Parts: sequence; structure tokens; C-alpha cells
Amino acid sequence: MASITEKINELETPNGEFEQHRKKLIKMETAIEETIRPMKTYLLMSYALRHQIHATKDKENYTGILQPSKNQQYSAEYTHQFIMLRDGHYLACFYIHYDLKNDTVYVTSGSVATQEISTENIIDVLKTTIGIDN
Repeated sequence: MASITEKINELETPNGEFEQHRKKLIKMETAIEETIRPMKTYLLMSYALRHQIHATKDKENYTGILQPSKNQQYSAEYTHQFIMLRDGHYLACFYIHYDLKNDTVYVTSGSVATQEISTENIIDVLKTTIGIDN
């Protein structure tokens, strides 16, 4: 039988479960950034953040919640929190950070059930929650 160290090393190999999870998170974060980076969307989102506007929208059996960050690690003044639910159950949380001096945005992930959700689902629900269609 394999030791704990051997099992962890197997999970952390380039094709292991942890590495696959990390790669999928990076893909999801990048897709969210690409959705928000067009100037029209960026301006809309930064305006909503300045005025502490939040939204909750349903799309099929998913719910998207976009709100100023409630995580004490991130300032609500510069960070949106995007939470995604399926049938009322938590699936993912992403933090959208606004760099207002450089007019750009970057995304970090909180807890994400990468085996339960696709990047396409996240982007569809995010777009619905924001109210954009392209």
C-alpha cells in the first residue's frame, strides 16, 4: 500500500488531480477577466462597485450573485465577489479586483467546485448577472 507522501506526490504530478484543478481554475479566472476587460463592461462594473450595487440573477438552474466583496481579505471598495449556485447549492466564488489607476481588472478564485461546473457555465451566468450579451 502507498504511503501518504506517495499518494500526495501522485496527486501533485503534472497530470495529477491537484494540477488539473489548478489549471481549470486558471482557465476560469482568465475567461472571467476576458469577459470584464472590454472598456464598456469595465466601466459598467466599476460604476456598480463605486455605488455598492449588487445583483442576483437566475439562468436555468444556476444563480449568479455579484456583490461588493464580503471577504475581509479584499476591500469592498475595489473588489466584487461573484458567487455561483446550482439549485441553491454553492458551486464557486471568484473575486474580481479593479485596478482603477491602470483601468484593468484581474480575477482570483475562492472556493470552486471545478468538477461540478464548466467555464462556459460560469461565463453564461456571469454575463446574465451583469446584463451583457456579448
